Formats: sequence, C-alpha cells, structure tokens
Amino acid sequence: MKSVTRRIHDLSSIVEDSLVSQEFLAYVLKSDPVIQVVGIVSDGIDALQAVTEKRPDVVTMDIHMPKMNGYEATRLIMENSQRLSSWSAPAPALRTLPPPSRPWKPARWP
Repeated sequence: MKSVTRRIHDLSSIVEDSLVSQEFLAYVLKSDPVIQVVGIVSDGIDALQAVTEKRPDVVTMDIHMPKMNGYEATRLIMENSQRLSSWSAPAPALRTLPPPSRPWKPARWP
C-alpha cells in the first residue's frame, strides 16, 4: 500500500466579512492538526496584503464583501503570485451564499 506523506503544516488564510463564518471556518480548519490558520481578514483589500505577507497554501475567500469582492481579490492575488517567482499561488476556495430575495425577519411568538 502506498503511503501518503503530508507536510507538517498546510498554511491557510480566511477572508470573510462575517464574524460567525470566520469563527466557524477557523474552527473547522484548526480541527485538522496539519492545517495552520495564518490569517483572518474581513475584506479583499486586506486579503491582498495578508496573502502577500503570509504566503498561505490555501485561501478561503468569501465573494460578497465590502471594499473589494472575492472575485477581484482572487484575480489580483493570482496576478501578484505570477510576479513572485519564489512563490506559487495559493489554491483559492471561494464560497458564497446567494443574497436573500427578501430581508430575513425573525419569527415572532404570538
């Protein structure tokens, strides 16, 4: 049987504007002892700086964010990685929830 060799740490960054989603993604990623979360930011502009500084292997990227959306941030991250010959681009993991068709309202008790 062929053995699989895993690195000591796979570095991951989270780009998400929802605090609840940030905490959930960090919890899930940190549950694997091989994964190390090296950064959590809340918009695409901060993601560009964080990814350039930390150079993670994987980036989880929200789509709908303030300042710069996830598509634009991912495009710029991929372009910047091509200029840095000593670093390969991280694997983006984009996620989004569709915008609600109507505002959500909490249920009211009679």
